[in-house]
Amino acid sequence: VSGDSILLGGTLNRATTITQAAAKDSLTFATSGNKLKITGLSSGSTTDSIAVIDPTTGQLKRISSSRLATIGANGVSNGVSGDSILLGGTLNRATTITQAAAKDSLTFATGGNKLKITGLASGSTTDSIVVTDPTTGQLKRISSSRLATIGANGVSNGVSGDSILLGGTLNRATTITQAAAKDSLTFATGGNKLKITGLASGSTTDSIVVTDPTTGQIKRISSSRLATIGANGVSNGVSGDSILFGGTLNRATTITQAAAKDSLTFATGGNKLKITGLVSGSTTDSIAVIDPTTGQLKRISSSRLATIGANGVSNGVSGDSILLGGTLNRATTITQAAAKDSLTFATSGNKLKITGLVSGSTTDSIAVIDPSTGQLKRISSSRLATIGANGVSNGVSGDSILLGGTLNRATTITQVAAKDSLTFATGGNKLKITGLTSGSTTDSIVVIDPTTGQLKRISSSRLETKVIDVFSTGGVQAITAAVATLDLTTVRINLGTAYTLAANQITVLQAGTYRITYNVGVNIGSLNELSSRFWLENNATEITNSNIIIHAYGGSTTCSSRSIIIQFSANDVIRIRMQRVNTINMNTVPSCTGLNIEKLD
Repeated sequence: VSGDSILLGGTLNRATTITQAAAKDSLTFATSGNKLKITGLSSGSTTDSIAVIDPTTGQLKRISSSRLATIGANGVSNGVSGDSILLGGTLNRATTITQAAAKDSLTFATGGNKLKITGLASGSTTDSIVVTDPTTGQLKRISSSRLATIGANGVSNGVSGDSILLGGTLNRATTITQAAAKDSLTFATGGNKLKITGLASGSTTDSIVVTDPTTGQIKRISSSRLATIGANGVSNGVSGDSILFGGTLNRATTITQAAAKDSLTFATGGNKLKITGLVSGSTTDSIAVIDPTTGQLKRISSSRLATIGANGVSNGVSGDSILLGGTLNRATTITQAAAKDSLTFATSGNKLKITGLVSGSTTDSIAVIDPSTGQLKRISSSRLATIGANGVSNGVSGDSILLGGTLNRATTITQVAAKDSLTFATGGNKLKITGLTSGSTTDSIVVIDPTTGQLKRISSSRLETKVIDVFSTGGVQAITAAVATLDLTTVRINLGTAYTLAANQITVLQAGTYRITYNVGVNIGSLNELSSRFWLENNATEITNSNIIIHAYGGSTTCSSRSIIIQFSANDVIRIRMQRVNTINMNTVPSCTGLNIEKLD
């Protein structure tokens, strides 16, 4: 009934059509509560219409399915001409939006037309600026205050610390002014350099723009400081200025030294003077040379140069030195002219060095230098010493053999039986032997016979003083009928480590010939006339004829000594023995007691 609502529900069991009556201006479905839900729809085709809702009236309408954008493998690929495509939300795959040929805006492609957004509202100087990260391509924003402002005469300033890039064509007169707070105005020194085109012509009174080579600062100098170009090349510069040449001369050029200048100097460091394209000269031309002391350019006659013959340098002007160097590219002979008394090679600075020599043989001659005159001579190779397995073994009779440097093997110098002497230089450089190993006390000593100069050897023991002197600091000993050992308690001196003292006995450590001297004394307290005997023992055996017999009177003190020369073996033990002769005891005198042994060989 007109005005009533019709409720649909359940399952339709037949084909059903809802027709809007002509008199009704709308067919409305509930907008709240249960919404319209239609299930069991059959499949459509690409030619079917699409049901859409008018966003203003809510009315159901239909449009062609061709009006919808298709979804390709990489996102939205196209829409019907004239339609707007709205993007939003999160992209869930890699997406490319390509502008159709008929489209004139909103392009994101990275080639061809760039992103264009139209209809934007006007902004203000406080807005942010949209920029693109040059590495990632990401859209970002920066403050508009970071951009340079455009004044009436070009770029006037940028934010402190920012670089200002200039390029393209200036369409107005432009001045670049350095702010007072800035300490330098810098142009790029790498990559694209500063290039200014379209400059107006200047005059000879204008200043020249130059760059300070230390600071890079742009400065100006008077054009009068530049050399002027005359009809024949560079003619002069301001006094004290250097003139630099380079490139190709396009006219005949003369360099004239001004009378007021005392020298014409070319750089001796860095890039040197190089002149190309010179015309050929003749044998009568002069040669340009440089004074080695002053560096001044001079000229000499070409006749003073040595000529090059078929076999190398053949001659030079009398008195001139000929210098050879580099690589010889032909067989070369140096011949001494008959009129010359010497052929001299440099003895200081660069010496003579000859490489690439062919191998010689044992019959070839040897080039030698006379040590007095420096003259080159030759001797037979047989006069050289041969090198044996153990060093230099022999030389020609009468020749001297010189040894030097570092021996790289064990070396023995053997005197040939036929030679009567082996002589080392006694003047000039003497014999010096380094790196000797340490010796021992049993080694021999090398000595020189003072008469013949012959090298000989002696035992090292011959050079060492070996002596011992001992005495008694003990008390008085009684001399009785029993044989006793005289006290020897203290060493006065012991040189040469050949002796030891222990238990009143001296042990002789080395075999050899010795002088032995001993002192004894006696004291008699009674008024009798008595005698006592002393003697030396070696290994507890009396040494023949070593007695001292003292005959003394009562109340007296008597001292006596005895010296003998004797041969000892190693580790012989020496002591002084004593005994009374009569029946009454006597006493020793410690201040008279002593024993001295000296090795004689």
